[in-house]
Amino acid sequence: MKWWLFFASITFSLCGCDTLEKNYNSFYEIPSSDGIKSWLPDFFPENSIDIKFKSNLDLNSFSVYFSIPEYETRSIFLESKNASSDGFIFMKKQDGDINIVMCANSNYNLFKEKNHMYFLIGFINKSKQYYLINITDKQYDDFC
Repeated sequence: MKWWLFFASITFSLCGCDTLEKNYNSFYEIPSSDGIKSWLPDFFPENSIDIKFKSNLDLNSFSVYFSIPEYETRSIFLESKNASSDGFIFMKKQDGDINIVMCANSNYNLFKEKNHMYFLIGFINKSKQYYLINITDKQYDDFC
């Protein structure tokens, strides 16, 4: 009985160890050595504010909410394309308030390291926020 209890407590304590949540008031508050910059694409706006970052190392995935000034809105969608209806539905399941969904890709992260990834970017009109997630190659084929 004691072994079962010991095993259960170890298992429970290890659950969720590979998830990370961080909040920053602005992009410039993110320490230059912070690992979240290795997840974020090179097109991530440096004038972002209200940044809420979540990652799951087990799933090799992340999501980030952020806001940018209105004049910057076009630049984030400059090299993106409309998501399919399946992509829109997928993002609505992530956040029901999303109004627009775009597909994007990047060859580099914010450290300027080679790191090709695909993304979905949602815009939430009600809160004037963006929601960025990384997606797999297959999801990109299906949603974009």
